[in-house]
Amino acid sequence: MSLAFELDRESPFSFICKACSKCCYQKAIKVAPYEALRLSRNLGITTTEFFDTYTEGGGTFLKIKPDMSCIFLSNQGCSVHPDRPLVCRLYPLAQTIDAEGKERFGKMPPHPDCRGVYNKDSTVEDYLKSQEVAPYLRMEKRYTALYRKMETKLAHFKNETNGFEQVGPDNVGNATEVSGQALHSPLLDIDVTIESYCKKHGTKPPVNLEEMVTLHIKSIEDWLNKL
Repeated sequence: MSLAFELDRESPFSFICKACSKCCYQKAIKVAPYEALRLSRNLGITTTEFFDTYTEGGGTFLKIKPDMSCIFLSNQGCSVHPDRPLVCRLYPLAQTIDAEGKERFGKMPPHPDCRGVYNKDSTVEDYLKSQEVAPYLRMEKRYTALYRKMETKLAHFKNETNGFEQVGPDNVGNATEVSGQALHSPLLDIDVTIESYCKKHGTKPPVNLEEMVTLHIKSIEDWLNKL
């Protein structure tokens, strides 16, 4: 359905989730690199293993089980709730940002059997804070800027060289395919990109997630600058 993005952060809005899990079915849940990193750490695995086991669509969406439920939906509800993706945190809101950076929100139509309680006794801003979306939005902004830089540089590079084979920093090999599915880009895989970068520079990979994202972005920017 087409959403009307008519809300801003000061708009009246509130939603109390009753954990009925109705919103966990028949959804295409997109995962960005930061979200994949958080989920992998929640599961105690690498980002490579995360993409291998839990994603589809070139590593950009969570897998869906045969009953059309999210791969992480258990009998007790969301099994990765503390590190759930941004789209899950925003629900039932959806966000859009235009070319000028203006942010707007739309309210998604609820499932007929949803037990969640809607009201207008609070604001969109209050709801965002309650869902702890700030680090996700911050990372989304950082990666969006990086992607735009990549698109511009790679388009120019491809035109100048009539195509190219190199797909990532140091032409990372085994990140391009996991479990038979080709990742849209090996650069999605934070762990393998950082490992390659640190090995080349003789440094130790960071453990802190914020530092990992910073180094991940730096490794890609360094690669772009060499093209």
